[in-house]
Amino acid sequence: MHSLIPRILEITVLVAALGLPQLWAGAAVAEPHGRSKVESFASIIEYVIPQAGTAPYSVAVNRFGVAWYVDQANSRIGRVDPETGQIKDFEMPSPGAAPHGIAIGRRGRIWYAATKLGRIGVLDTGSGKFTEYPLPAGVKDPDSLLIRKNRIWFTAQRANACGYLEPDTGKVFVLPVITPNARPHAIAAAPDGEIWVTLFGTHRLARIDSKQATLLEIELPHKDARPRELAIDAAGNIWYTDPARSKLGRYDPKAKRFKEYDTVNRNAGPTAIAIGHDGRIWYNESYTNRMVAFDPKTKRSTTLEIPTESAIVQHMVVDRKDGTLWLALSNTQRIGRIDVRPTAKTRTDGRER
Repeated sequence: MHSLIPRILEITVLVAALGLPQLWAGAAVAEPHGRSKVESFASIIEYVIPQAGTAPYSVAVNRFGVAWYVDQANSRIGRVDPETGQIKDFEMPSPGAAPHGIAIGRRGRIWYAATKLGRIGVLDTGSGKFTEYPLPAGVKDPDSLLIRKNRIWFTAQRANACGYLEPDTGKVFVLPVITPNARPHAIAAAPDGEIWVTLFGTHRLARIDSKQATLLEIELPHKDARPRELAIDAAGNIWYTDPARSKLGRYDPKAKRFKEYDTVNRNAGPTAIAIGHDGRIWYNESYTNRMVAFDPKTKRSTTLEIPTESAIVQHMVVDRKDGTLWLALSNTQRIGRIDVRPTAKTRTDGRER
């Protein structure tokens, strides 16, 4: 473990609100983007990770606003304190873990998917101790993580399965996906308690009844769609990125209807996605080095340039306390933060975070 003050890049960027007309896609209901003039300024901060060759993949944020990330290349977990700029990282007990997903559980414990080792691991931030739980023989590639009611849910692309770990007993339940080679990837919980998964290898989403542990596949309108990341809004709508077709999609489970929106650029490769405090849908355009905030009410998209070129945002999260967005900037050895708050607030109570 080491503690260093990173180099921080802060750039104020002019944000332009753009829009493009919607193209018809399958049976989805099409809605156009709107247009507007230049909207506002936004602040982007990039934290340069001191560990050489870092490849941050996923990021999570705790209740104090401190971000945690997994470093796939070095099999480490890192911590970024936005108030001090300090970064600490912790070396995992098993080399070559190539961690993917990350989630923060009870008592601030940091859970991660040791993808190449077929394990789910946890870091006790108080003691610095790691514990790893092996998954069944047929599940060797845990991917994304979700914590719900003390169950650590996971997806496994090559195993074509989802499942959960019960930390108290070490027991693992595996739920196979019906469609072959569906590649279950992103996972999130809806307000009603049901769990949703993107099936990145096909044109489907999956809904898991967490009480009955049953899985239902839902077909997207367009057969060429490949839903990758997802986020769920307060009304229970499922938003997802489709990099194969450069689309932003929405599924309303109550009405059982899809809507699709073009990205600002027609060949953008949208990947990560998150929902802001104001209801805007944030996603990145991997091929343009931009972040986009899409307003579902006005259909307007606001674009924001990422300062470092060739930054692919594989994953991002929103700090529910203040709306700050945290980005895992793969290929850049950086963690990014978009400050969307009207005024920045600084902690002064001295509590451990």
